[in-house]
Amino acid sequence: MKPGGTGAYVGNNGGDQRLPDGMDSVSVALRALLALVLMVGFYVLAAVVVLGCWGGAWLLATQRGHYLPVKLIAILTVAGAVVFWSVLPRWDTFVAPGPRLEPGKHPRLFSTIHEIARKTGQPMPAEVYLVGDVNAFVAHRGGVLGIGSRPILGLGLPLLQGLSVPELTAVLGHEFGHYVGGDTRIGPWIYKTRAAIVRSVVNLAETNSVLTFVFLAYMRLFMRVTLAVSHHQEVQADRVSAELTSAATAASALRRVHAIAPAFTAYWQSEVVPVLERGRRPPIAAGFSSFLRVPRVAELVEEGMRAPPAATVDPYDTHPPLATRLAALGQIQASAGTRAPEAAAVSLLGSADAAEAALVASIVRPGTAVVPVTWEAVGTDIYVPDWRAAMKEGPAGDLAPLDAPAILAGAVNFARRCLGSQRVVPTEEAAAYTHSRLVAMLGLALARSGWHVVSLPGEPIVLTRDDARVPLDVLVREANGAHQDDWCARLAALGLDDEAQRRPARSC
Repeated sequence: MKPGGTGAYVGNNGGDQRLPDGMDSVSVALRALLALVLMVGFYVLAAVVVLGCWGGAWLLATQRGHYLPVKLIAILTVAGAVVFWSVLPRWDTFVAPGPRLEPGKHPRLFSTIHEIARKTGQPMPAEVYLVGDVNAFVAHRGGVLGIGSRPILGLGLPLLQGLSVPELTAVLGHEFGHYVGGDTRIGPWIYKTRAAIVRSVVNLAETNSVLTFVFLAYMRLFMRVTLAVSHHQEVQADRVSAELTSAATAASALRRVHAIAPAFTAYWQSEVVPVLERGRRPPIAAGFSSFLRVPRVAELVEEGMRAPPAATVDPYDTHPPLATRLAALGQIQASAGTRAPEAAAVSLLGSADAAEAALVASIVRPGTAVVPVTWEAVGTDIYVPDWRAAMKEGPAGDLAPLDAPAILAGAVNFARRCLGSQRVVPTEEAAAYTHSRLVAMLGLALARSGWHVVSLPGEPIVLTRDDARVPLDVLVREANGAHQDDWCARLAALGLDDEAQRRPARSC
């Protein structure tokens, strides 16, 4: 569940409690009643269908003096069985969403959670988990339809890194707001019923039953009504968030979550995944912090913070539009100074390395060995071996640094020859392929000559030696259209002698 905030809830541990405005015991009871009516209505419908199908099949099978409609009996029997099987409650097999965080290892984080639990008059979650996305959630897991379940809390590592401590407090306040409103008690009943309806629709559709349309119509009604209730729950949880912090802090947290989510997706896919795929684990939280400080990324995040919030209502979304939530906070306009403080909430974890190691272990294939690596070493330890492997085979391995201008001039033919393509390679595809080969070739040649390859999150690959810095992309662009003598002089200035300038990439 995403964070948000505006509202009012004040309480103490075991003391008197006051529900947020508009969220008194009557409204909570009405929400519970609505969920119960919808759930009972579905099971009544299912029971009527099952009894009708099986009763009709039995009447047809026991009638006398008439032709026995075997096919119709079979259809009714199967339809009743499909619905009966679909609506049977399933045991909730809980799979941990990530590594479990322990109070002894992360005392500051648990102290913060405990303080929020105290102020909201709610018990501490039985378990707290670290997850790998920009998200936080609370739930009751285990048992059947919520009976015999336990409360849990999930916190995203990128959320901890992207928010300040006050903003994280607002997020946690929102999540505890769901406990306050009884949402996590009602939720399992709604979710299990929703799952049963979906199973019914899918299973009936697979048998081409005409009953599919009946259950599909009910599913649409159930989804729209219960998700409207969910929208109300989110706004009410926002009220708790704002009461614990302030409306401005809650709104800032809500805006920042929406702003950093796409940034983390880009960071994860472009920076972290290539390293993990090679059996190495970089500092994920620290890397995301560096990524957010890259000027172009920081500018996009700030634009996201200031942009007019989305107002389109999706009746099938569990959360109301951002504009609705900010309006409920009275914070529809972005405040000045939207940049997050330097102290990120990840500091509450203390040392994040062990938590990150456990998180990565929960993501990769079981038994996979993952070795820690610093971001400063990623270029040398990851990209250089990748370049070397890529240049070992095929025509690209014959590249030499001195050939770069000529290769760029004939990029389409070069790409087609290397790819072994019989088709006409589009210019953009050829340019991208040729550029990547030249990056590998020049990177290998210069690394062999003593340059250090640096690949920091969100930044271009750079070659460094002493006080000199050479972005590889810039070096490739310099070769485009360069006269061979000028290019030869440029390579010599970088420390490549005549032999190194002519050495094929496969031998580097």
